[in-house]
Amino acid sequence: PFLTLFYEFHRSIRPAQVCVIIGYSYGDPHINFILDQVLDAGGNLLDVNPGNPSSRYMSEPRYHHLRLGTRIALVDGKLHSEIERLSA
Repeated sequence: PFLTLFYEFHRSIRPAQVCVIIGYSYGDPHINFILDQVLDAGGNLLDVNPGNPSSRYMSEPRYHHLRLGTRIALVDGKLHSEIERLSA
């Protein structure tokens, strides 16, 4: 079942213009490989995280860090605004 889930994650994320990341610490090389492919294909990573941005992707121009907690980002509409901005 895990392999099927991983395959579906990989298949569904490839065409994304924006990949929203919430609650991920970038510690899994398999997931990181897929995120790298999103960037290589011209997609954007939007990291919703009240802490520091990911050092792994800080130099990547298509990595965007929204320094807010998830609830605030959703309630205030900032997450929606960022997704629209990056999708344009």
